[in-house]
Amino acid sequence: MKAPGLVSFSTGLRAGLYLVRDELQALQLARLRRVVEHAYDHVAYYRRLFDAAGFKPRQLKRLADLQAIPVTTRERLQETPSEELISRTARPGRLHVSRTSGSTGTPVALYRTRQEAWLRKFLTLRTFFDNGLRWNDRVVTISRRISGSSFRWFQECRASPALWNIWFHERPEAIIRELQRFQPTVIYGFASNLAIIADLMLRGGVEDVRPRLLVTSSDLLTAGYRRLLARAFHSQPLDLYNCTELGDVAWECQRRKGLHVNADWLCVEVLRAGEPVGPGGTGEVVVTPLYRYAMPLIRYSPGDIATFAQDPCPCGVTLPMLSQLEGRSQNVVPLPGGRYFAGFSEIMSHYPEIKRYQIVQTALDAFTVRVVPGHGYSPQVSQSVVRVMTERLGNRIRVDVSTVDESELGARRKSLTVIPLHPVALGSDL
Repeated sequence: MKAPGLVSFSTGLRAGLYLVRDELQALQLARLRRVVEHAYDHVAYYRRLFDAAGFKPRQLKRLADLQAIPVTTRERLQETPSEELISRTARPGRLHVSRTSGSTGTPVALYRTRQEAWLRKFLTLRTFFDNGLRWNDRVVTISRRISGSSFRWFQECRASPALWNIWFHERPEAIIRELQRFQPTVIYGFASNLAIIADLMLRGGVEDVRPRLLVTSSDLLTAGYRRLLARAFHSQPLDLYNCTELGDVAWECQRRKGLHVNADWLCVEVLRAGEPVGPGGTGEVVVTPLYRYAMPLIRYSPGDIATFAQDPCPCGVTLPMLSQLEGRSQNVVPLPGGRYFAGFSEIMSHYPEIKRYQIVQTALDAFTVRVVPGHGYSPQVSQSVVRVMTERLGNRIRVDVSTVDESELGARRKSLTVIPLHPVALGSDL
């Protein structure tokens, strides 16, 4: 998309930031009705789910009526054949396919149209522009994927003429040298990845990487990470709450009073014991994207815990806010030589043959990967896991793979995906 079209589209998206409550709820309800009706008419999984619950789309007269639809979990998606989740109106060969990172130990395949993929990107762009992104910024993304293709849209939509993607699995020292050479004005990456780099920068006395805008996403920006990043990069980080299934759910502005929910394109609930909580209440996050038709996600639970804010943000954005977010921490493990690693979920996302997994660090230089075999699993999959993990962790690290029954990993929502030798809390001493 060329710059004039981008400006026009971005202007329309920005209008959604300032809707009054009644306007926002009317917009949500209209979009929600269309998605729910489409899912019932064209998606086998939702037709079956709605019928079992005794729910018909015509019953959706207010937003609260959405609660009659059962919540769908990541585990339920994984257990359901993709052909039952994809709309019959979609053209499978033209859909974008992605897989969740598997940070919960349960990777899931997701499908979306090109238009749906672009809307997700523009919502991210809206967040960046609202926080001060400029057309001439030098943007660095630090990605766990080699190609960094998920960030190429910065250049595709002409949001920035200068984009540099750095693969996180390079040695941290090499990443720091690239940052020093490129001198980015904007840095974007996982909180845990950036914390590992920041820790090494402080230990090495690196002072010349100072982005104007520092944005973290995907995993929890803890108080320790926040202090560490601010000290190393001389820039206060901003948090972006997102995940592969849902895209950007909520984001911090420069006031840092909480996270603004993208409620013009998502219906976000916070539930305790299945009931919605009010301002100040804490519970399970449940999200319904209002633009997904190829593979709708209605009342989807990503497994996170959040608190609804009690007060509006002084920045002027009228979207509802989350004051606190929990349960999105990536697991950082210690390695020999004072190194750290946080990329297990990205590695495991490439193995659809593995239904669930748990990684146990048995020594500083040894790991056991416990896997629950799925469809198509073979000894070659185990060999590939060992090879890739050894490449990423270092040749002196021992990696073993063992197959287990699902019962041995315990309840999905209570079992740890990665068990480090000892807890790592980067930045906790600052």
